[in-house]
Order: sequence, then structure tokens, then C-alpha cells
Amino acid sequence: MAVTESRAEAPVKVPLTKTATAAAQVDAALAALPAKMATTLQAIKHAAPHARVVVLPYLRVMPASASPCPPSVRIEAADLRFLVDFGQRLYTVIKQAAAAAKLDFVDSYDPKGHDACAARARRWVEGEVPASSAFMFHPNATGMKVQANMLVKRLRSQS
Repeated sequence: MAVTESRAEAPVKVPLTKTATAAAQVDAALAALPAKMATTLQAIKHAAPHARVVVLPYLRVMPASASPCPPSVRIEAADLRFLVDFGQRLYTVIKQAAAAAKLDFVDSYDPKGHDACAARARRWVEGEVPASSAFMFHPNATGMKVQANMLVKRLRSQS
């Protein structure tokens, strides 16, 4: 489905984020994630004991302020807060798993101002109305380049 600038500016409800069942499912998935990540990271270390493993989180998708910014993010404030909190919790789990596994962590999530609400020139993640060929609410080419540059910088600084 194509998204165009002509869509109404009214906030969009994301009803699943408000249900107790959805919230419980998210909580359960996030509670199980540290053990799954630990197992995965240990398997990687075991399979490649001499490799340098670097962990990166997903880029920040939603604005840290949890404020809608039509037309990029038209999600209602309460639903957006749910998504922002989820992103923060996921980031924390990934960062803690990397630390527990004693692996390098490159923080590409923390820089603020590059999310779906950012001006197109500063955006690392597209909004509901993508300004690039990236899919809505996914990293664009700039975001991927920034993440790659952060990774290369880390690898070069500690080689």
C-alpha cells in the first residue's frame, strides 16, 4: 500500500498497543529476550572464538519525546509512548546482553534527532511517508551508512 502526503493529519490509533494482552505479550517477549540473546551471543563466540564480535542495536525509530509529528508519525501520543518505551527497553536488553557477553557495543540508538520525526536531511529512519526508497519506519540509506561508519570507527580504534 502506498502512503502519500495527502493522507489526513489525524492521529492514527494503534489499538493493539493499548490492550492488556498486547502489553503482556510484549513484556513476556522482552523478559525472555536476555536469555535468548545470551544463548545466541555465546553460540557466536563458540563458533568463532577468535572473531571480534560487535553488537549494534536497531536505530531509534520513534522520537524520544513521544510526540507525534504528522505526516511522518501520526500515531496517537499514548500509543507512541508505548512504542517509544518498547524501543528503549529493547535497546537496554541488547546493550546489557553485549556487556554480559563481554562484547563490543556500538551505540547507534542513543543519538537523538535522527528518528522518523527528524527533518528529512537528518533522518536515519523513515516515517509513515518515506522520503526515500526505505520502507516506512525502517532505516534509510543514511541511517545504514551512519551505523556502518560507527562500526568501522570502533573496529579501527581498537585494532
